[in-house]
Amino acid sequence: MLLVIEVSDATLRYDRGVKLPLYARHGIAEVRIVDLENGLLHFFRSPAGDAYADVSTAERPGATQLPVTPQSTVDLSGLFA
Repeated sequence: MLLVIEVSDATLRYDRGVKLPLYARHGIAEVRIVDLENGLLHFFRSPAGDAYADVSTAERPGATQLPVTPQSTVDLSGLFA
């Protein structure tokens, strides 16, 4: 699997503390967590053991590449509008 998207309202702690290490351990290339409570989009890439080596957060996400087809993008600018 190349991409998992989690939508977190009241489950952010569980998604980051329990699910994210499992995804990394099983080699999921990229995880995105939509943090509804804080209006943030968290990106986790490059799994390494039980964690991700590349972690970033966007307050106002715009066009983002998809790991399946890097030449394709998805416009997420209206995600928290």
